[in-house]
Amino acid sequence: AVVSTQSGHYGRGVIIYLSDYDFIELLARFKKSLKKDGYIVVKDNVTKNGCELDDNDSSVTRSDYQLKQIFKRAGLEIVVDSFQKNFPRELFKVKYYAMR
Repeated sequence: AVVSTQSGHYGRGVIIYLSDYDFIELLARFKKSLKKDGYIVVKDNVTKNGCELDDNDSSVTRSDYQLKQIFKRAGLEIVVDSFQKNFPRELFKVKYYAMR
């Protein structure tokens, strides 16, 4: 879901179904609507390298590098970049990003 408020935006569960282009466009629109002290927060699974496509649900899991390139292309500055702690090793790592 993507939650949008006047002071910030939170996205998870939707971006895995967006193309890079659509993801960049969404983030750019969010950026335009942020208040001065607002943030865009993204929490997502990350691969070690490249992206992984899921043929069952047509979702994509991107790498940390790919996500950072998307954020950069949307004109965003990352102010928080953190892994979720104590997550099972057999699953994708989960990262949080807060941006302006």
